[in-house]
Amino acid sequence: MVSRNVGLVLGLVFLGACADDAADDAPERRAACDKLAQARCGHLQLCAPFDLDHVRGGMTQCLADEQAICLNRLAASGTTLRHTHVTTCATFLAGLACHEIPFGDVLPDAEGNVACAPPPGPTKTLLACGDDSQCATGYCRKAANSACGKCESRKQNGEGCNEDDDCDGYAVCAATSTVKKCTKAVTFDLDCTNAECVSPFLCQAGTCVAGGGQGDPCTSSPQNCKQGVGLCCDANTKTCVDTPVVDIGETCGYIDGSFVVCDYGAACVLKSGGQGTCKKVPAVGEACDSSTAQPCRAPALCTNGKCSLPDPRVCQ
Repeated sequence: MVSRNVGLVLGLVFLGACADDAADDAPERRAACDKLAQARCGHLQLCAPFDLDHVRGGMTQCLADEQAICLNRLAASGTTLRHTHVTTCATFLAGLACHEIPFGDVLPDAEGNVACAPPPGPTKTLLACGDDSQCATGYCRKAANSACGKCESRKQNGEGCNEDDDCDGYAVCAATSTVKKCTKAVTFDLDCTNAECVSPFLCQAGTCVAGGGQGDPCTSSPQNCKQGVGLCCDANTKTCVDTPVVDIGETCGYIDGSFVVCDYGAACVLKSGGQGTCKKVPAVGEACDSSTAQPCRAPALCTNGKCSLPDPRVCQ
């Protein structure tokens, strides 16, 4: 499963190609992965264009990353994922609304089937995995920023959880007064109590509402502007404005009422006073430090001291 919660890839594209070219269905794999990449990146372009440009590096970079990740998944040992599953999943995802896409990998289609779930894999509960398709439970639970994890079962509504991916179906991992529990997700104009509203909706005064648009009144805490399209709340004017974006070496952080963010390939290293400097983030193939807040350019992970796209083969 690709995580909900929302670099240079040439080397890994070639790596995926080397493993894939020997397969009789290599062209079909590539076509299926291209369709899936178009669906995932197309949703970013529609629902969160700011993230597409400044977190994922634009459409071309996003497509290359997503196709390479897909080819890596198809090449993993013990996977039940086939190019036919990928094509079916891509078609299903392309038809989802913005608030549904975070749950696309676990939502059922019109016939009640989970279109993006391949058959259960051979790996038993609590054994090592790198992809959902390897697990008998259908879920490979991974720590944040980790390529590998263990096969576990997803939690049902009311059960304890750590993150949204732990929850089955159209549910989020929402905090209560004491613990986090899987809670049915809530969308626009419905009642909410805390964190059940799915992006781009926000819980305000007990109702899920759309974030503010350009020039709308807003609050800084919590931020209630449409962040996916690049808006933030200016603390001075109390209105939604374009989020300022700066390059490597420039000042970032809280500046003159707005939080200035770094462009793709950089992260804001904050100092005292809430300001800092945009520092380069390692790309795929470059050395990384997993202890840092942003060790690699999304969606790459810091694996064994080097940035690489998610690849279940490193977990074998």
